[in-house]
Amino acid sequence: METTTVAFAPKTLSGIDVVDDIWGGLYRGGSYLTYGRAASGRGLLTLMFTQTGTLLEEPCLFIAPDRPKDLMIQAASIGFDLHQAYESGLVRLMRIPPLFNLQNIGDEGVAKALRDLVSIIRQHRPSRVVINDFTPFVLFRSFDRLRSEFVHMLEQIDSLDTTLLLGIAEPGSQRSEEVIEFMKNQMTGALHLELTSEDPSSTSRRLTMVPHIGHIRHETVENWDLESLIESGAKLAASIQMLPARQTPRPVSEPVAQQAAPELGYEVADMMTEPRYDEPVLTDAPPAAPEIDLADNAAPVIEQPLVQPPAPLAYEEPTYEAPAYEAPAYEEPSYEAPTYEAPAYEASAFDEPTYEAPAYEAPVMDEVPMPEPEPEPEISYTDRAGFSTLLQQHFVQREVADTPFLLLAMRMDRGDGRGSRPFDFEFILDLVHEALREQDAMLADMEQERLVVLLGNSRPEEAQAFFSRLKNRLRQDAPQQADHLLHSVSAIVVPDGKPFQNAEEFLTYALDEG
Repeated sequence: METTTVAFAPKTLSGIDVVDDIWGGLYRGGSYLTYGRAASGRGLLTLMFTQTGTLLEEPCLFIAPDRPKDLMIQAASIGFDLHQAYESGLVRLMRIPPLFNLQNIGDEGVAKALRDLVSIIRQHRPSRVVINDFTPFVLFRSFDRLRSEFVHMLEQIDSLDTTLLLGIAEPGSQRSEEVIEFMKNQMTGALHLELTSEDPSSTSRRLTMVPHIGHIRHETVENWDLESLIESGAKLAASIQMLPARQTPRPVSEPVAQQAAPELGYEVADMMTEPRYDEPVLTDAPPAAPEIDLADNAAPVIEQPLVQPPAPLAYEEPTYEAPAYEAPAYEEPSYEAPTYEAPAYEASAFDEPTYEAPAYEAPVMDEVPMPEPEPEPEISYTDRAGFSTLLQQHFVQREVADTPFLLLAMRMDRGDGRGSRPFDFEFILDLVHEALREQDAMLADMEQERLVVLLGNSRPEEAQAFFSRLKNRLRQDAPQQADHLLHSVSAIVVPDGKPFQNAEEFLTYALDEG
């Protein structure tokens, strides 16, 4: 009699007690979605999933917009030493720029970002991957393009035997609800977190487990207490210590491919190499750019003081005091004759005058209509026509009023064997955007990875302050990426746009020429 061997799909612990009790864990190599509003516990759930992986000695890749220090503080709240897990090589941290908005670069840019994610995951082949927050990677304008690219991403990860956990925000529109519903139908299962009380101090949550593939039980709703994470982690650690010795896995920090993926560390470098400034090559060479000493760590940093707006005038309700009423004095008549009986006094003969204070009506105050704040314009880094129009105005003012301005042309430098890594250019965009002032602007070419910055009403020496702001922000947000990024960027400084005659001539040189 011929026997048939059935290959069962193994499960792995999620670390979430109600999920492990009801589902028996998550399918190894499966893909899961967790979504919920802010403060629903979604971030803690992803960290618990990662901690469980480290306890099982499974390499984990954690991708998020949070700073490493913030992640480590959050992990400590559930008893997870993320720093130690990172130092041991079991957890690799990669940071997405916090203002990362892929929608500004179109569907092709979002698709490229997804492909970069897949290349990172395939390069390191971790046992567990967490991407929290995945929202920027679904910002396709075309829903059909979203469907095809998302399915392609899952297919590329399927062969790795990697358990994938994607975190995304609670849907707030019909379009986002459609996106969530589509993603749920493509994945092994979904976990929906909701608040059970409006009390901000409550730790109780409603956890809805929505199976799609493999799980026998249908949709299940359970109460889940965030405080149970600490107890669950301790129990899980104790249980795992009793298991037989496992084969030591390959740490996630040892990639299969040769090229290193972007990473973040916990230690902050004391010294960093600054970007190099190359002069543009022109037929008529422009005047030499002012020498900028980026090694001078004492370079002044422009600080714009915040002016506290005056407090609104307090409206005091006018008080009205009615005049005191004094009743007329009544004198009792004197009678000399002892035999005279005073007439009986009837109260009705004298009516006490009544005084009614006039009703006070508060003056009607005409409400001064408060102007509604104008909506912030959508940030667009790629509107070349709009940027060219703005820049041309500065060229005109240069000739008419001798108004100074400064142009910076920046690009990713791939020379000398320095390759650009995924999200490097997007990270630079994010840092530059935060360093801009109200009178400044920027334009990016996403395909060529080039960037033009306009510093309005600025003289050449102010370029040093601008790059100091960039350097300081880079040290704060991504200390371990700082050295690589500063080596990867080349820049030139063009005071007053000279020798270029107009905006389009400069943009052609900075963005189009090799």
